[in-house]
Amino acid sequence: MANVYETITNQIINLIEENRILPWQKPWNVAFPANAISGRPYRGINALILAATNFVDQRWLTFRQAQELGGHIRKGEKAIQITLWKFNDGSEEDDKQKRIAPLVRAYSVFNVEQCEGLGLPPIDAKEVSPEPLAAADGLVAGYVGAPRIVHGGGIACYIPAADRVEMPAAQTFVSGERYFGTLAHELIHSTGAANRLARPGVTEPIYFKSDSYAIEELVAELGAAFLCAECGIDNTFEQSAAYVDNWLNALKRDITLIVKAAGKGQKAADWILGHR
Repeated sequence: MANVYETITNQIINLIEENRILPWQKPWNVAFPANAISGRPYRGINALILAATNFVDQRWLTFRQAQELGGHIRKGEKAIQITLWKFNDGSEEDDKQKRIAPLVRAYSVFNVEQCEGLGLPPIDAKEVSPEPLAAADGLVAGYVGAPRIVHGGGIACYIPAADRVEMPAAQTFVSGERYFGTLAHELIHSTGAANRLARPGVTEPIYFKSDSYAIEELVAELGAAFLCAECGIDNTFEQSAAYVDNWLNALKRDITLIVKAAGKGQKAADWILGHR
């Protein structure tokens, strides 16, 4: 399992070192990455990795799937490594731990732009909402059982004890997109409350720069990125070199961090979107 985490994390680290930006701060400008045959969107860490590439077409497939379509991968093309999680259905007479432990492995996919002879129809580009901020307002309004949102003051934060999100006034932000990106970050934190997803980074005391703090902050960053993508909000906000280096160092220290945080961030975004 460690090799899978290392493979995926190294891809993220390489993206950061090459571009000096965080991959989760790149918007889905066409559509969510999806399997070319089933049409099923990729989620969590897989969506993050595939969306960070420079391909216009959002469709991906394996080597075998390309052959099934009568095509092939062009010579010299490089695959992207993503993860596949499998859960034991408990049909075997295993002990409880074996039944619930997931199996994770890396597998290779290619973009359809790397292939020939697939016979697929032209890309069906997802039309981005002409009013992404209106979509964002609808998303916030649709958060069932949401914490109270209070405006005023100079900081943005989620207070678990009061189940309250505090935000500066919207007009103090440089743009509506920046306001929603910040609010989305705090709302993702709120999903960790005991009456929601009960994440230790929210329900238990944590300390600045601790491992728990880093995990919860990354969950919030990734979850907010998924919410921004859902609305068509551009979340490519400029970050200082020190901020980028901080995350780069954190990923190098813990090769499981990005994979685990992406899964939790996706689950948190799903909670806000009502996908229980």
